[in-house]
Amino acid sequence: MIDIIKKWMLQSKTPKKKSGKTKGVNECKNIAILYDATADQDRTVIKKWSKNLANRSVTTLGFNNHNLPLMDQTLPTYSLQDINWYNLPSGTKIDDFIKPAYDLVIFASSTMKPHMAYILSSLNTKITAGPDIANTLQYFDIIVESSDQAINTDIIIRDIIAAVNKVAI
Repeated sequence: MIDIIKKWMLQSKTPKKKSGKTKGVNECKNIAILYDATADQDRTVIKKWSKNLANRSVTTLGFNNHNLPLMDQTLPTYSLQDINWYNLPSGTKIDDFIKPAYDLVIFASSTMKPHMAYILSSLNTKITAGPDIANTLQYFDIIVESSDQAINTDIIIRDIIAAVNKVAI
């Protein structure tokens, strides 16, 4: 019963998805990446892709699945302390990530948590892209199915950028 109440509370606070049009990754000036920052290798991949997407403003936000903040503070992250009892995230890092308008948002995680869904729904973006994972159809404009067996953050971002370039309007 409490799970139903938690889900209802979060859904009542979640804004409806807004979407627009863009012309591929080359035309995207503001790119955001939301990802799971719990593993060190994923943070390393995000740093690499932030550098690879040069000449663009790349904003990242990672979720650290622990109560304590990460020792490596080079990329902004939020943790379990920033999520209330019904999975609503809050805090300055989350607010700073949600405020700007983005041309492209990349969801680079293999699982969708309720607080991540809230953040995705709150973003002002033209295109939101992510991997083919359960219960994500309403959050993404482009869903990418990876051809590789082992899905990791690097593969997800690579495949999303390739897909956005293929379907660019």
